[in-house]
Amino acid sequence: MTDAAGQVAYSEMSFLGGSVSINPEFAAPDLIGAARMVSPAAIEGRGTQFVSVHMPDGLDAHCDRARAAGARITQAPNDEFYGERTYRAMDPEGHVWNFAQPAAAASAADMEAATGLKLSTSLKEAGHG
Repeated sequence: MTDAAGQVAYSEMSFLGGSVSINPEFAAPDLIGAARMVSPAAIEGRGTQFVSVHMPDGLDAHCDRARAAGARITQAPNDEFYGERTYRAMDPEGHVWNFAQPAAAASAADMEAATGLKLSTSLKEAGHG
């Protein structure tokens, strides 16, 4: 949806039964309470969220279609240490989109070794890592 000047006023993407909305800056207490939406483009490109879309398959073809449609690919498809094949793109407002599909199982020990970080015990017990 665009406003009278042709600027994006509302956008939504649906994929695999889920949807996400990316909108320009606005404050609407009757809709979002005290929250105030801001675009990374308005704050020197600093990201405010990291949008992640998990795909069952077809990641490389998806990236090729996105690139052909003019998407700014910030990271080409790559197998990551945490067990996903991932690529990243940036939308015109500066939001980073992370597209990922399962590639291989990664153990907690592998992730800890790759990052130097420790997974919390509660996450390990819940089956994450």
